[in-house]
Amino acid sequence: MPKNTVHDHGFSLVESVLAIGVLATALITLAQLISTSVATGARARYTTVAAVLAAQKMEELRSTKVLETSAVIAEYLDGSGRVTCVGIGECASMVYVRRWSMAPFAAQPDAVLIQVSVAHLRVRHREARLASVRARIRE
Repeated sequence: MPKNTVHDHGFSLVESVLAIGVLATALITLAQLISTSVATGARARYTTVAAVLAAQKMEELRSTKVLETSAVIAEYLDGSGRVTCVGIGECASMVYVRRWSMAPFAAQPDAVLIQVSVAHLRVRHREARLASVRARIRE
């Protein structure tokens, strides 16, 4: 009489639990990696926008015909870089604060030191700073 042998090719409970554990660990790691990359991308965007806004103001100040020294001036910008208000008051749509000043340059009496900084108001350490020296043109 021939023997009927049944070959079970299924997975055991231990193998299934281990496979689910490995899959769960991989999915959790992938979710954490995606979350980190999204946050890093957002921070890079804020820093890039701040650098562009600082460069725009620096170009504006450097192209001014007559430069006079000034105290620190601040203006508040929305997310697209449009000025929402000037001064120290708060605005509802402000996202960035841009500050600039012009001071005499110590090494050269006919030069002005121009400093511009732009910071994101809600994300810390997202700031761009630029400095330049330009000859003072007197009329």
